Amino acid sequence: MKFIHVSNVNLGMEPFQSEHLTVDRNADMWNDFLRVVDLCGSEDVDVLFITGTLFVRKPSLEELARLDERFLRLADTRVFFAPGVFPDGGDNSVYSEYPWKSNIHVFTGESIQRIHVARLKMEVTGVGYLPRSWHKVKPFSLSRGRKGAVQVLLLPFFGDPSENASRSPEELKSLPFDYIGVGQNAEYLSDNGNRVFAPGSFASAGFEDSARHGYIFGTLEDDGHKRAALRNQFVSMETREYLEIRVNAHEEIRYQEVEEQVRNAIETYGTNHIYRILISGASSPSLYIMKNNLYHLGNIFEVRDETDTDAVRKILMKGSEETAVTRFVDQVLSEEDSAVKQKAIQYGIDALLQEEQ
Repeated sequence: MKFIHVSNVNLGMEPFQSEHLTVDRNADMWNDFLRVVDLCGSEDVDVLFITGTLFVRKPSLEELARLDERFLRLADTRVFFAPGVFPDGGDNSVYSEYPWKSNIHVFTGESIQRIHVARLKMEVTGVGYLPRSWHKVKPFSLSRGRKGAVQVLLLPFFGDPSENASRSPEELKSLPFDYIGVGQNAEYLSDNGNRVFAPGSFASAGFEDSARHGYIFGTLEDDGHKRAALRNQFVSMETREYLEIRVNAHEEIRYQEVEEQVRNAIETYGTNHIYRILISGASSPSLYIMKNNLYHLGNIFEVRDETDTDAVRKILMKGSEETAVTRFVDQVLSEEDSAVKQKAIQYGIDALLQEEQ
């Protein structure tokens, strides 16, 4: 039996944006998840397991219909979904109330359920999360199911969020399952010896998120032993990463030199990613004035200037409220200015500063 396990897909998330960033991260997440769904068809995957947060808020009927239509294309793939809790605490019964047409089973959370798939010689035990009934669920006292069937357990998360409880994979080790898939965990966790897996969040949420993101691809086969043979690997799903580019400036460095450093770094790491530029150290007048023009390099969320800006201001102002330099830099600098115009501005600033010294 070939399977894919994803968790914390977080569709509908609104990652932090900036006025300079034009990429649509919500569309990215949809496209990445649908690519994995389509992969189930192209790779003849038998089962798609989904645990934890699928949508970060109550999905619309149109959004559920979009997923249902995509699942319908998977003629030979079963989908099992153990939903977690919405971040706002809302009831996720919307998933069980929707009239799915595809081959999906949603574990509602009302009770522990076992689904036998004779074609795959597999039994999936699962539970979702509903605040009103979670206290009735006792997944940690489960016994193994029918003989001759691969046994899978799906849980939405570790512990009980309604009680702020937290359990570790250690407490799941004694459960007699061939694969235990857990959701709603931020980072990938693997206890391969005891078959406990949490794929972590499917996509990056921002610069502070350093975890790996992706899904688990594996096979389970009953070979007559006490436990089914498990082979699996974590597959990275990072189509866009949040990366920082650090520039250590000095007093002589000019804007054009910084731009060249940043451009080279973006070309090296990839133009598809999202960047934060951190400028530290000293700063030249041209860099101080023109740093916001770095945004025209594309996919830059923020240019953070950590240089000694007070020293540069003193150089520019020269103790006077109006000098040739201040009149010159008072002209509008646009991020859309051509490269020729940017260089002309830079050279003009430098020439005026030398003249006034």
